[in-house]
Amino acid sequence: MLYNTFIMKKALTLALSLFCTAALLSSCEQCGTPVITEPTAADSAWLVYAKEDSAIFEDKAGNRIKYTATDSISQTVLGADVDPGSNCFDKLDTNSIVILKDKAKVFPALATFIYKTPTKLEVRLAVESSEEKVLTIDSPTYASKVINGVTYENVYEVTMQKLKDYSAKQVLFNKEYGFLYIELHNGKTLTRKL
Repeated sequence: MLYNTFIMKKALTLALSLFCTAALLSSCEQCGTPVITEPTAADSAWLVYAKEDSAIFEDKAGNRIKYTATDSISQTVLGADVDPGSNCFDKLDTNSIVILKDKAKVFPALATFIYKTPTKLEVRLAVESSEEKVLTIDSPTYASKVINGVTYENVYEVTMQKLKDYSAKQVLFNKEYGFLYIELHNGKTLTRKL
């Protein structure tokens, strides 16, 4: 149920954005073709995972949990600097998301997002039933960090508020391997296995 709600919210938001963008563009024939800000390959690398990629995690009891990237969606959205009252929407930005799920549905879904505008790249992380967090991509929390005996470079740490017992409390992430460690408010943990 939790997975379905998380996925449905994200899918509905993306579908509505696509519908609105299509409606706005089709009603603007005199404006010409809009300029779309596409993410570069380096920008897209922040998503870490592609559809059908998998990542293995280990819980506190030593059980291995396989996550698979089940959804990978990219869409254009109204440009951040476009006046919504304008008759022409000549600039579009790009919003992309990759969602990973635990096949057994014991642990929460994970997601990476990028939002590309002409002037910035925003990278966000989400754990099901938790708040989304924006990374300050130019300032990793740790230049290097040892997690379960493996040294990772440029690690970002985010803490999240308790929304539910199974909400994320702490997340460690890097651009190369993605989610490295997740601690939930109920005490459960997931540690990435290479």
